[in-house]
Amino acid sequence: MSTYAEALIDIYFVSEILGYATGRATSGGTILKTEYGGNTWTEIYNTNDPGDYVWKIQVFKNDSNIIFASVEAGASGIGKLLKPNDGGITWASLPAPESEIKAVGFITETHGWMGGHTTGFYETTDG
Repeated sequence: MSTYAEALIDIYFVSEILGYATGRATSGGTILKTEYGGNTWTEIYNTNDPGDYVWKIQVFKNDSNIIFASVEAGASGIGKLLKPNDGGITWASLPAPESEIKAVGFITETHGWMGGHTTGFYETTDG
């Protein structure tokens, strides 16, 4: 996996063939996707901010187009919540309440929580 990232943090497989991995590449926080059971991977998102880590990813089992990911900030100092509008082709990057965001978990497309390293958990009801 060192071809794709210099640090990996999280991995989640929706099925035997469809999976995602998160971490950091040289150029920034990264999300990788495989549709081949891990034999090959494609980068589907990069923060382009060296030092960022995409920390956690959540993919809804009943709808793999619903994805959330958390970004711990590097040089920019702004943590982020990532969510795609189209299953991972284009991504919305929303500012998080602190830089060291680690956890993310949603129970619906709009109701979820993010957790940080220094100040606790944050809840949203509007995605």
